[in-house]
Amino acid sequence: MIKSNDQAWEVIFDNLRISEALGNKPYYEISADQIKKISAREPRLMAKFDTKESLPNIFKKGELNINAVSNGNYIIFRDPSHRSFIKLPDYKEIVPKKITPSLDFSLETLVFNTRMSESNAIDFAHHSKILSKYSGEKDLKLTTRGRFYSDNFNFQLGTVGSIGVKGVQIEVDAGFEGLEQFLIIEAKSSTRDTFNIRQLYYPFRHFQTKTRKKIRTILLSFSNGVYYFTEIELFPEYYDYKILSNEAYEIVIREVSETLSIEELLSQETHKPTGIPVPQADDLNKVIDLITFLVENPADKFSIAEHFEFHERQGDYYGNACSYIGFTKKEGTQYKLTAIGEEVGKINNRENRNKQVIKAILRTKLFNDLLRLNFKQDKIDDQQIIDRLTQEELTGTTPERRKSTVKSWINWIINVLINK
Repeated sequence: MIKSNDQAWEVIFDNLRISEALGNKPYYEISADQIKKISAREPRLMAKFDTKESLPNIFKKGELNINAVSNGNYIIFRDPSHRSFIKLPDYKEIVPKKITPSLDFSLETLVFNTRMSESNAIDFAHHSKILSKYSGEKDLKLTTRGRFYSDNFNFQLGTVGSIGVKGVQIEVDAGFEGLEQFLIIEAKSSTRDTFNIRQLYYPFRHFQTKTRKKIRTILLSFSNGVYYFTEIELFPEYYDYKILSNEAYEIVIREVSETLSIEELLSQETHKPTGIPVPQADDLNKVIDLITFLVENPADKFSIAEHFEFHERQGDYYGNACSYIGFTKKEGTQYKLTAIGEEVGKINNRENRNKQVIKAILRTKLFNDLLRLNFKQDKIDDQQIIDRLTQEELTGTTPERRKSTVKSWINWIINVLINK
């Protein structure tokens, strides 16, 4: 049985001799029926690679991508340097603007929390006037949402040539029309490093013939209680795009905040987690997003990877990171929240949630020692981190690889505690 997209695409390429065919022509046409017959997997999901990290290995190695061109038909094409995937900013470096939701009246069926679905997150942003504040449009109307079939259009795909699209199924998370603008929004739970431009390009081309108003195409990422807006300007030429702006809004929920001093945090009794690897998961906000994702149900590395649109090995990296600080435990192949993990996952106040995460991290001897050293000498250097990691029985190149995660977590903690 084929267990992953990686394996499935290896089998498909071998059966159809796709790599050989691509040596003689700019793209290879493949149908949903062929994909399903060979792989016994759902074609739509087999062709849905929203980030460069989620590409199967055979696509990564060959610098290839896949796009739909009609209902049930795709092309696999050469995508030099993976240009279809726009490199997104380091969202950790963006300082969010604090904003208190402005509601016309209290909502009981849509309450802000970190576990909102993508559509609920969009709806809350709309009703609380965050979208209006961001766009500059006072009165926005939700005019489209969901899956539908695109109009026909042609586009220039680099050196591959002119490509015709006919009635492709596309999905728009939300389309808001104002007096002067039409916003096309693609929403994501948690942030990404890269983004497949197709997700906004196909809706952009479809709606170009539907409105004379300015079309703005926006990636909206909702992570650890913060809305990140990345506006991407698109043009008829597929590879002709650029990021116009990045903005972030932190939702302020009025709750009593626990006061924790650095001295109290560092004086906690510490332990060394056993049987769990030192974290290799740089984005601590994504670790927190995983905790909230697991509130509903346990998940294995494949489900985690599908949710965050990265490689399945990162599903294990982030699952293990949660386990290292005591928020999950692994039962068979499933990561399940511990009692404290469930408590943290249900905290809606971002400040309180972050403090509980810091408290858990600093219960581990590794991070407690390193943060203590950081404050003692103002800053620790890379070699000091590597030296401390070798005391965790890490050998070879492993301390060097783990170093970036340790640095990222320490910087995140300092930012929350000192520069909030």
